Amino acid sequence: MGNNIIKCENLNKSYGDKVILKNVNIEIMPGIIALVAPNGYGKTTFIEMCCGLRNNYKGKIKILAKK
Repeated sequence: MGNNIIKCENLNKSYGDKVILKNVNIEIMPGIIALVAPNGYGKTTFIEMCCGLRNNYKGKIKILAKK
């Protein structure tokens, strides 16, 4: 995995028929990062999923090479 802090593969999250995240693939390296997108694009949902606060998603999230 190298020195990635977060690695997500094919991440999908929906609430009913509303798709929040679709096939997100991202690798976050050490350093300063920013998630920038308009309101309603799933930034908060993504962070909450990485922190373990949201469940019932499809795909993989690895934090510091742990599942």
